[in-house]
Amino acid sequence: MKKRNIDKKKAGISLGLVVGLVMVMMFLYITAPRPMIEPTDDGKSWHLVWSGSLAKAAEGNPGGSGILGVYFVNDSTSNFANNDSSILETWATDNNLGFVTADNFNEEMAHSVDFDIVVRVRVNETQADDGAGNFNDAWIRVNISSPGAGNLDINGGTAMTKVVTHNDTALPYIWLNFNIKEDQAAGKLNLARDQSADITYINLSAYY
Repeated sequence: MKKRNIDKKKAGISLGLVVGLVMVMMFLYITAPRPMIEPTDDGKSWHLVWSGSLAKAAEGNPGGSGILGVYFVNDSTSNFANNDSSILETWATDNNLGFVTADNFNEEMAHSVDFDIVVRVRVNETQADDGAGNFNDAWIRVNISSPGAGNLDINGGTAMTKVVTHNDTALPYIWLNFNIKEDQAAGKLNLARDQSADITYINLSAYY
């Protein structure tokens, strides 16, 4: 009888050791550091390709990446995907608005006419390449700012809406039209009689 009690005690001690060992192993598994998969820095960052006021922005032919033209088109226009600058010019002049395709240029336009602003740009393959020989339009942006006169109150470097107009990997550039249709007060863009306004800066940036 005593021997059986001793055997039971031994069995109980063995079971306790096993349970304890399992608990220790579980604790170590939960608390032990394990390898984590984390995103690595791609070495890219946002760079200004061009920045300046309206008078300096439109270069016509910048000789590389840059702004090709700034167009004030009638607000009824919706096809910003057009890749023909001459069509944008027609839209701009049809309602006595206008466009800028040369440095140091002041534009006079009809008052009390709602318009949209279109900034036409091109960016080279170095500044917009995705690393696999393709253009990545997500890595291109244009911001615009105006101090506010009438309904032309665009503050804080507002991001313009992007439309890709030509993307061909066989060519050295990607072409895009950026547009804005309303000011900070969510109103249509226009100028009243005898008002003037300055677009203080347009920034073209690329992530590379």
